[in-house]
Amino acid sequence: PWLDVLFATTHPTRGQEEAIDVEEALVAYTRTAAYAEFAEDKKGQIKAGYWADLAKLSQDPFSVPPGALPATTSVLTVVHGDVRWNPSSL
Repeated sequence: PWLDVLFATTHPTRGQEEAIDVEEALVAYTRTAAYAEFAEDKKGQIKAGYWADLAKLSQDPFSVPPGALPATTSVLTVVHGDVRWNPSSL
């Protein structure tokens, strides 16, 4: 998704007037996606009672230059509270 976040935040074909910020792009991938599948009451946010789906990232997408966003990787992924990806345990 990080290439898409880059494109959303820089909008290469229409310029900055059509771009959104990183937070808006991440909301589109999380809360808005959950809403689109009628699951906004159980996922899309880190919140008590919601599914524990989250990823620890290799870099902070809010602080890296836009061109570095596609290099972002997951260093830990949790789905429904279960660790599904942890390269340090491989």
